[in-house]
Amino acid sequence: MTDKDEHLHLPEKVPLWRESYYFNVMDPKNDIFIVSTMGYMPNEKESHYFSILYVDGKLYNHINFRKLKAESDLKENPTDGYSSFTILKENKEWEVKLEKRKFQMQYTWTGRFPVYEYPGGWQIAGILEQQHYEQSGVVRGSISFKDGIIRNIDGFGHRDHSWGLRNWVQIDEWYWLSVQFENGEKALNCWLNVVGNKHYTHGFISSAGRNVAITDIAVETIFQNENPRNPKSAIFRFRDENGEQYDLRAETIYLITLPQSSREGVCYIYETISRFELNGEIGHGVAEYLKSEREK
Repeated sequence: MTDKDEHLHLPEKVPLWRESYYFNVMDPKNDIFIVSTMGYMPNEKESHYFSILYVDGKLYNHINFRKLKAESDLKENPTDGYSSFTILKENKEWEVKLEKRKFQMQYTWTGRFPVYEYPGGWQIAGILEQQHYEQSGVVRGSISFKDGIIRNIDGFGHRDHSWGLRNWVQIDEWYWLSVQFENGEKALNCWLNVVGNKHYTHGFISSAGRNVAITDIAVETIFQNENPRNPKSAIFRFRDENGEQYDLRAETIYLITLPQSSREGVCYIYETISRFELNGEIGHGVAEYLKSEREK
């Protein structure tokens, strides 16, 4: 991976090729939680912009699907006129903004641990063929409301950048985590994909200026009132490359459902802001659950 990989890539001429930028912000002491993301799908001539903000328990969001009319619509620092993602320094610093009628959000996202590049990317033939890297950071900024109230942002966060084929509906189940621990000394990311009877795992733990790979992951999910569309809590058991084992507990704070439809069916992404506990350490982050329903 080089600095050039922070920028846009030449699309491959395959359906569902996608390039995405993703950022989240965890600021529990100020009761602010944010997810900001966008994606280009040039072969489908579409772009997607999506943000959710929870401030004092109240949800604010931005969802925008735009048609790409020409190659010039693929912007180096992506924007839809409301939200924007700007590189300030490759592999280190970004600025994310969102301007809405009732509020304006701005934050600077600065890397605090090294970038982790998944060896070989994410590879499930014909379903998920992507290059992918992720990083934990420090986030500073503010949300200014129309009534004059200004809320400062001072927390930790996660980002990822991916490009390549992603066929959501052909993934049976997906579990993805990003956790920022409150003491600031550790961050964790892990991912489990289930396709048929095969499990694909990736992940890493960031601490002390280095990343340690996660090799095995198992998930036990508990649903509210046994409703499979309402994940209440989960236990993630995993092992790192040094053989150390972990039990990470997740409790859902907020839940939003994001359906992704195609001609092949629909997948439901259950995006949760969650509280985590690992060996007595408390953290906050995103636990993402996906289930697909394909056309018969």
